[in-house]
Amino acid sequence: KTPPGGLLNGAGAAELLQGMMFGASSVAVPEEADRVSRKDKSLGLLCDNFIHHFARSDSDLIELEAVAPVLGVGRRRMYDIVNVLESLEIVQKDRAAYRWLGISKLPAALAALERTATTDPIVPLLDDATGGAPAGAGGKENAQQKKAAEKEGRKEKSIRELSVKFVGLFLQASRSKALGGVLSLEHAGRSLLVHQAGVVDDGSLKTKGRRLYDICNVLTSLKMIRKVKLRDTAKPAFEWLGVTPDTRV
Repeated sequence: KTPPGGLLNGAGAAELLQGMMFGASSVAVPEEADRVSRKDKSLGLLCDNFIHHFARSDSDLIELEAVAPVLGVGRRRMYDIVNVLESLEIVQKDRAAYRWLGISKLPAALAALERTATTDPIVPLLDDATGGAPAGAGGKENAQQKKAAEKEGRKEKSIRELSVKFVGLFLQASRSKALGGVLSLEHAGRSLLVHQAGVVDDGSLKTKGRRLYDICNVLTSLKMIRKVKLRDTAKPAFEWLGVTPDTRV
């Protein structure tokens, strides 16, 4: 409270500063100061905090409603993280919560994806980075493909399913001499869209790229991929590393 005249004496100023430093309930903190910065909301940093939180925890159960306030973020972003971790069998759904498994099953999960990608590729990795079908291609066949893909597209909207396909692409890229384990988000997005709908348009590619970038943040936090710079382009690209010593740490 501001005293009459709008002035604070020395004792009042000291009390105000002490309250701000130690979070006294009698001091109102401006709403702006209570907000998490934009940098702190990045999925990669959130994943770091999420993993460290459970690495130090005595419980292996993850209740998102309890964790979200601790990390200062909405549940939707927490679901993005756990869905990617679930696709790699680092966490497992357990009724209303998730069970933390760590990386004990991660090598086996990647080996299973590797076998699938080898014998029955999840998504054909296009040699032509511009995609197999022209953007906005018309015609009856493409209309039927888009309609048929709508049902599958609903399922692929799950970041968990998309993460499985994206990791499958990385595994294919790691076996490609031409790619050397490196994928740009545009290349990956076009490959996924061509497989899903047979056509690529700018809006769908942009949406897909955002979802793939979210997955990349989690994989980067797990030290399974790293961001690299492609020659003659500023488009984001990532190199597959797999389960590294840093992942185990």
